[in-house]
Amino acid sequence: MKLLISPHRTLVSLAITSVPDEKIDNVLKRFSHTDIDLVHADFSDGSIAPGFLAEPFLAISRLAKISPHLPYDVHLFIKGISKQKDTLSKCLGENPLLRAVLLHCIKYEDFSLGQFDRVASIVEGLGGGIGIAIQSMGFSTVNLELTLQMIDSYPLAEISLNTRPGIYSLEDVAKYDLPLLNILTYWANKKRMPLFVSVDREMTLSKLSVLSPGSPSHVVVGAALLASKMPQNTILALKKY
Repeated sequence: MKLLISPHRTLVSLAITSVPDEKIDNVLKRFSHTDIDLVHADFSDGSIAPGFLAEPFLAISRLAKISPHLPYDVHLFIKGISKQKDTLSKCLGENPLLRAVLLHCIKYEDFSLGQFDRVASIVEGLGGGIGIAIQSMGFSTVNLELTLQMIDSYPLAEISLNTRPGIYSLEDVAKYDLPLLNILTYWANKKRMPLFVSVDREMTLSKLSVLSPGSPSHVVVGAALLASKMPQNTILALKKY
């Protein structure tokens, strides 16, 4: 599923992993009347994020029924590769509009080009786009640039920066996350093919205002949208950055 990149329009994803199964229909119906561009779901088997278990299958199945033209991304928090073809095939069986699969990387020392290559091959074989999610607290500017050199030849659909959680100040976001975002955006702009650069993790308007000099082309938002009494207004505000 192709989405156009525009310097004048930021994509907004609704992150739905935290939504309980019994509420997913109501949430998707509510946001089907807004200008969100896609839905963001997580798959986690607990292997790299102990205590975090998540399956997207019900949510993306209901998305296909409620908003059949709305694409979605899947964010993989996994260590083992062997079962991921089955995982992604099941996602596509529930909903064919899978736009991109992002492999989560917690820190530079844990990045494996071989693992990334295997996931990329699986995703490409299924007809999806491959992406990578960089956890900002595990990377310096130097080793982020080294990682980008390793994946430079891949036809990426997206590269995501998972920013610091809300327990950190906006000053910390500006000091540590913004330089990483600047590197990602500069690198993406040099690519011959369009490449989304997204920001994720507890995104709010105030946090995005700090990150906006890094010119992200995609914002993944969970709680700030789910709790909004007027989500359309929030979405329009997010799209201005």
